[in-house]
Amino acid sequence: MYQQRYQTDKRRQDCYICGSYKKRTADCTAHFIRTDLLTAGVTENLRKVTSYAARHEARFMKLLTEQTEDGSKRRNAAKKKELEAAEKRIAELSAIFKRLYEDSVTGRISDERFTELSATTKPSKRN
Repeated sequence: MYQQRYQTDKRRQDCYICGSYKKRTADCTAHFIRTDLLTAGVTENLRKVTSYAARHEARFMKLLTEQTEDGSKRRNAAKKKELEAAEKRIAELSAIFKRLYEDSVTGRISDERFTELSATTKPSKRN
């Protein structure tokens, strides 16, 4: 989203324009939302939420707790998946290094080549 300001002799209007359209991509048509309407909508939503929270504090706290737990579960699942991928990669590298060592011991590669291939290097950052 991009914020844009328009001003004429008669009025001044702020709005948010779709970023895809602003970049002139073919998959998006012109659309925007006026800042005053967005602010009014957010303010009304906040009023409703705070009113509900004031009237039903225990139920509201339970909902917040459940949402927090759900978010934590999702983050934990993602971290677990990342850990499993890292452990798999470590196992792959161990197998590669073992084969490299065996090739060195059996004379299939020279000592110089073994040293070169097994030298520690800084790992590149992955995106």
